[in-house]
Order: sequence, then structure tokens, then C-alpha cells
Amino acid sequence: MILLQRQGFFIDPAPTIRLSRDPDDDKFLECAVGGRADYIVTADLLSLREIENIPIVDVTMFWRKLTELD
Repeated sequence: MILLQRQGFFIDPAPTIRLSRDPDDDKFLECAVGGRADYIVTADLLSLREIENIPIVDVTMFWRKLTELD
């Protein structure tokens, strides 16, 4: 918990987003957009491909992107 408090930060979610097939998943999109995420890593939202220039990728693709940075 202390590490999360030291490394984490609060964001203001983006305005309401209604794009996912499951309305319960829209909150993750709102947080990613509001927090200016570099990637959204998921198995459920891949059909969206990206939102506001934030790529939506699976774990395998994210790992590949991380290892390319080395």
C-alpha cells in the first residue's frame, strides 16, 4: 500500500465514454484517457484498437513493446 501511495497518482477521468460492449469497462477507458496512458493492456477491449491515440493491446503485444525499448 505504501508503494502505491508513493508511486501512484490521482487523475481526473475523461468525460463519460461509452464505447465498450460491456458498459462496466468504460471506466477503464475514461481513466486511461484522463491519465494520458501510453497503453491500455487488456483482453476485453481489443476490438476498439485505440482510443484518443492510446493503443489498446494484449499482454503479448505490450511485452513486445516493452522489450523493444531496451
